[in-house]
Amino acid sequence: EHNVRAVTLHPGGGQTEIISFPGGETPEYVGRSIMALAEKADENFLNQANCKTLFTAELANKFSFYEDSDTDGSLNSKRLEDLKSFKEMSEKQLGQYDVDAVLPNYTDTNNSGFADLFPGAKKLT
Repeated sequence: EHNVRAVTLHPGGGQTEIISFPGGETPEYVGRSIMALAEKADENFLNQANCKTLFTAELANKFSFYEDSDTDGSLNSKRLEDLKSFKEMSEKQLGQYDVDAVLPNYTDTNNSGFADLFPGAKKLT
């Protein structure tokens, strides 16, 4: 009804005025990922990405944006390569890291399995 969606962005190491990881992402790059979602993502992608964790390097690849210094896309290609093992591990453990995964709908299941995901949480009765 209100057309609201929520995503989590997962950037790689950063480059700021305080710290600089080798090949790290600048705040501008992360901002470009937000703008790509707002300006380039279609309804289907936004619905699929709702409640998921999206890697900024994958968004850069999908929506063709780069760091200002990455004129040929090689830096982003390296970021994608470096991300592979972490992404594979994350997808196995947490469904929200897989944009194609269907997340559980707790209202349909009366919170079945909720306690497994959130230890200490109380099951609704």
